[in-house]
Amino acid sequence: MKKITLIFLITTYLTIILFPLSIYSKGKTEQTDISNQQIRYETIPSMDFVYRTPLIQIKNTTFNVEIADTPELRAKGLMHKPYMDRTESMLFVFEHPKKASFWMKNTYVALDILWINSLKKIVDIKEDAVPFTTIPLTPEHYASYVLEIKSGLVRELGIKVGDSVKFIYIPY
Repeated sequence: MKKITLIFLITTYLTIILFPLSIYSKGKTEQTDISNQQIRYETIPSMDFVYRTPLIQIKNTTFNVEIADTPELRAKGLMHKPYMDRTESMLFVFEHPKKASFWMKNTYVALDILWINSLKKIVDIKEDAVPFTTIPLTPEHYASYVLEIKSGLVRELGIKVGDSVKFIYIPY
């Protein structure tokens, strides 16, 4: 019994840790429609595990989410990203609510920045953040999350302070 358990653990370790992440793209793909937007699920072949893309929905628009939940990822943010699609976003996750300031140093894409409280309500918005500026953008209220989306979408979608934000496949 111990031998089988050890073999299982070693196999699991090799499957999860040592195989490259490219196996994500070799699995079966399933499409789902959320608010007329195609969302892709991929099955990891060796584990029959379904990986779902983290999503955020505001009003009737769904954004694919890149999560920045460590100090290193938060510091990097969207720096050096040359282009951003209208469905892309970055969610900054904080351990405790705070008045997190943001700047646009080394950021090529103009952004709209939304501060979101622990109840998943938008508490502050800064529109049209100018690329490469180092002037801090500071909110009025404490927030547990900050969402960066492509500039102009707040205006186009009619997003306002007080709007609800729905987290889909996001563990926070």
